[in-house]
Amino acid sequence: MNRNFDQFVTKATSLIKKFGSADFYQWAFSLLVEQITCINAIMLYLYDDKKNLLQVEHAFGFERNVRGIHSFNTSEGICGKVFSSGKGELILDQYQLKSFAQNIEELVDIVHFDDGNISPVPSSLIAVPIMLENTPVGVLVIMDFSSQHLLTLRHLNYAENVTKIIALHRHFENINMENYDLHEELSLIKNVLERDGDMLLYAGVVSSAFSSIFLKGQEFDEMLKQAYSYTSFPMVLYNIFLEKMSCTDDTYDIELPENTIDMIQPHGLLKKEWRCVTQRGKCLYLLPVQYGGTIRGILAVCSHHSQLSIKERVVLETLSFYLSFVWLKKAAVNERNKSLKSELLTGILSGKKDDTLLTKAKILGLTKNGKFFVILLAVPDVDNHLDYCEKQEGAELLHTLEDIMKARTRGIIIVPEYNDICIIASCNAENCSNKRYANIVANVIEAITKARPDITVSGSRVYETIYNVRKCYWEANQCLTIIHKYFIHRKSFNYLDMGALRLLLTQRREDIEAYMEDILRPIIEYDKNKGTDLIMTLFYYSRFNKSVSYVSKKLNIHTNTLYQRVKKIEELLGYSLDDPMDWFDIQAASIMYGLIYTDLITKL
Repeated sequence: MNRNFDQFVTKATSLIKKFGSADFYQWAFSLLVEQITCINAIMLYLYDDKKNLLQVEHAFGFERNVRGIHSFNTSEGICGKVFSSGKGELILDQYQLKSFAQNIEELVDIVHFDDGNISPVPSSLIAVPIMLENTPVGVLVIMDFSSQHLLTLRHLNYAENVTKIIALHRHFENINMENYDLHEELSLIKNVLERDGDMLLYAGVVSSAFSSIFLKGQEFDEMLKQAYSYTSFPMVLYNIFLEKMSCTDDTYDIELPENTIDMIQPHGLLKKEWRCVTQRGKCLYLLPVQYGGTIRGILAVCSHHSQLSIKERVVLETLSFYLSFVWLKKAAVNERNKSLKSELLTGILSGKKDDTLLTKAKILGLTKNGKFFVILLAVPDVDNHLDYCEKQEGAELLHTLEDIMKARTRGIIIVPEYNDICIIASCNAENCSNKRYANIVANVIEAITKARPDITVSGSRVYETIYNVRKCYWEANQCLTIIHKYFIHRKSFNYLDMGALRLLLTQRREDIEAYMEDILRPIIEYDKNKGTDLIMTLFYYSRFNKSVSYVSKKLNIHTNTLYQRVKKIEELLGYSLDDPMDWFDIQAASIMYGLIYTDLITKL
C-alpha cells in the first residue's frame, strides 16, 4: 500500500505540469478514477466569496454523463459542513446509515445519470474541503452509486492529496497568472526529472521527497532538512529583506555579504546563475529563489568544495523549485487576501450588516466580537498609497507595520488605500483597560512614529464588535484630516487625546482663524512690535489651568513676573481671566494657536 501511495503522490505532483492545460481538471479527475475504481461521479464545488455560495464548476461521470448545475450556501448539507469545518468526510452505506440520505439530500437533486436503472442515491460518498493556508476555497465530492463497492479511508486520503493540487491551481486562476510566468520554474523540474541514466532515478526520488513535503504543507523547514539529509550542507533561506525564514541546525558559518542583493539582482535585473563567495576557506553559494521573473528570496548554501557534484546540484535545483512554489502559493494567498481586505473595508464603511463580512473577517483572522480600533497613516510626498505599497519601499513599510502591530495586538488587517494606509486591529481587554482604552492606541502610534518619524499617524478610540469599525475609521480619518489641515509641527494624534479640539477643529479653517484672530490678535501684534513672548505665556497658562507655580517653573521666571504678564494679557485682550466664559474663549483660542502655528506643544 505504501508503495502504491508513493506512486500516487508522484503522479499527483506531476499535475503541477498541467497547470497551463485547459484539461487540468480532467487530468485530476482521471488520476482519482485510476486510483479509486468504484467512482461513479465527481463534483467540484468552488467558493464564490461575493455570493457566499459553493457552486459546481466541474462535473465528471465515470462511464455515464453527469449533468446539472447547482449551488449551496456554505451552511447547507454535507458540502457546507465540510467547507465550514475544514475536515474531510467519508459517509458509508446508505442502507445501514439512516441519516445518510438527509446528509446528501441536496446532492441527490443535482446528480442525474443517463442510465435510469442506477440508484438515485449514492451508496457511499467522500467530501473533502479544498484548503490553502487554512482557508477553504471549495469542496470535492466523490460518489459511488453501486451496492458492491464502498469508498474507504484510503480513498479519502487520495482525495485529500489531489485537493491540495487543485487548491493551488484555483489560486493561480484567481490571480490571473499566465502560464508563461511559471515557464522557467516548471521547465526546471521537468529538466530534473528527465535527466539521463541513473540520474533520472535519483532526481525522481529527490523530487518525490520534496513533493510529499509540499503536499503535506510542511514547507520551508522540512524541505531544508530533507535537502540537508542528501547533501550535509548547512543552508539558510532568506526573504527579500534578508530576514531568515528557515535554516538547518549548523549555520553558524553562514554570513551574507553586504552586497548580496546587488550580486543576485544587479541594477534591478534578476541573475539566474548562482553566485559563489569564499568565506573563511569555505564556499558560500547564493541561489536566487524566484518565480515570474521576480526574486522572492535567497538560498545560502555552505560547502567545502568550489564545485558541486551533479547530485548536489540536482538536490539544490529541485529544492529551489519547490521553495519558489511555496512562495508562489503564499503570494496567491496574499493576493486573494488583498482582495478580501479591500472588500471587507468597503463593506464595513458602507454601514450594512452583511453576513459575508463576518466570513471574510474570519478568513483574515478577525472575529465578530472583541475590541477594535483603526490606525491611518499617510506617507509624505505620496499621492497614491496603493501604487506606493506595490514598490520595494512600500513593501518594507508594510512589513515594519505588520511586525509592530503583531507584537501589540491580537489580530490585524492592513489595507493600502489611495490617500492613506488603513490598519484595522483587534486587541485583548487587558491591552485597553484604562483611560477609556487610550493606552493601546497611544502605544501603537508611538511605536510607528518611532520607527518612521516622517509618517503622519492618527488613531481612533477602541470600540466593541467589528461592526463599530466604521466608527473607528471615521474618528481616525477626522484626526488625520485635522493633522493635515492645521498642524505644522505635529505628525501624530490620538482621537481621544485630541479632546475638545476634535469638536473645534472640524469647523471651516477660515472660521477657526477668524475666531483666534478676534481673541488673540492684540497680544500677537504686541509680541511682534515689542519682541515679547506673551503668546507662549498664555499658552502655558491656559494649558496648565492657571497653575502659577508650575507655569513659572516651565517658563523659568519668578511668580511675580508671571502675574505681571497675565495682567498685561488681560489688559491687551480686554478679557477677565476670572470670568468663566472669557476664560473658555481665551483657553480654546490659545491652545489651538499653540498647536497649529507653533512648536509649543513639543516643549510641554
